[in-house]
Amino acid sequence: MNRRFLAFCTALILISGAMPAAATPEEDLKEVARSVRWKSVAMSSDAPKDLIVELPHDAAKLRFAEWVYGTPESPRIAVVVADLGDGRFKLYADKDRDRGVDERDVLNGQNELCSVDVMAQQITDNIVHEYPRTVLFRLRAGCEELDVATVSGIEHDVRPGDDPANEAMRVRQIDGNANGLFADTKDFLQIDINRDGRFDAFLETFPFRPVMEVRGQRWFVKADLFGKRLQLIAATETGKVRAVAQARSGADRIAEMIVTLSGEDGSVYSISGKSGNDANAHSAIGELDLPVGRYAASVLFLALKPDGTDRKWEYTFSREGGVSEKDWLSVVAGGTVEFDAIGELVMNVALERAARGEENSLSLQPQLFTGSGLLINSCQIDGASGYNAGPQCQVSVDTLDGKALGKSSSGFA
Repeated sequence: MNRRFLAFCTALILISGAMPAAATPEEDLKEVARSVRWKSVAMSSDAPKDLIVELPHDAAKLRFAEWVYGTPESPRIAVVVADLGDGRFKLYADKDRDRGVDERDVLNGQNELCSVDVMAQQITDNIVHEYPRTVLFRLRAGCEELDVATVSGIEHDVRPGDDPANEAMRVRQIDGNANGLFADTKDFLQIDINRDGRFDAFLETFPFRPVMEVRGQRWFVKADLFGKRLQLIAATETGKVRAVAQARSGADRIAEMIVTLSGEDGSVYSISGKSGNDANAHSAIGELDLPVGRYAASVLFLALKPDGTDRKWEYTFSREGGVSEKDWLSVVAGGTVEFDAIGELVMNVALERAARGEENSLSLQPQLFTGSGLLINSCQIDGASGYNAGPQCQVSVDTLDGKALGKSSSGFA
């Protein structure tokens, strides 16, 4: 057993609670697997086009998966599953995101469970911040999906309210959808309400929400995405933010929408919901009670279902750069501010000289923005990422007389 895997198992014991001293590494992993929150990622027999694979396995025996770990604009992490026969597998992960997988990327594990230490990335104005996490993979026999979970939770000592006489409580943030973030609508908070040093899985576990009621008292949960800080503030002066949206084609229904709002103090909150049966109506998606202050949309997840089909198109937009003054939402006490989460879409083309050393070589990048300035960075159909099964568009540069100077394909993977 190498030192890294031993350290991982030790961390799992601390997170999951006491385990029998004689437990094997396989038993440790199985114990953790019963308590984490799993997310399923679609696998494909086709490798991403930009992924360099150098493994001593038959290419026909390889399957590939990718998922975003961090903010939506962070590079995807690729996972390769090698089928060794007789129900045995090897898993590899491009944990350093260099778009290459070889034997050095093999994961520690026992049978269907493997673990790896990775970084959740936050990219702001082209600056990368990284936060260490431990991720668990589960591969179930005969399943075409790879299960992923964040093992490492974030714990805080939180003193509710502003009164220094209030006794601090232990609070743990749990990543509920395996993206390395801790303030999504699918994440959880565990609060040691009775201060007995343990978290009750039923009575002390709550969905992450902007406003929580704990023992009859309402609190605002003020937290950032990565678990760097968390506060419980008495919910006094509040206002409402209502998100509305419309499927622009007139033939689509909004199956799900999640809007993440960021406050000027760095706290984040999410509004989620779906449209009604009338796809042409300007639909109210959802609303939230928030502390008085200013907020701006930072992430938009949108799932559309075309009429008459069961297929689901999923889009993710996120903010690049700062917030313009027009995009701030001012929440006042007792008031309601309404905003269009999608707005008028804008298509731009970023044009720059390609790094090929050719005098006339140019790079074109289509860019689709929402009305509030969020840029698309991911598009999926029925859970399949754009690199193998998602939408692609053809980009062409032509002269005024119709002569093609160059062509390329582009997608939002």
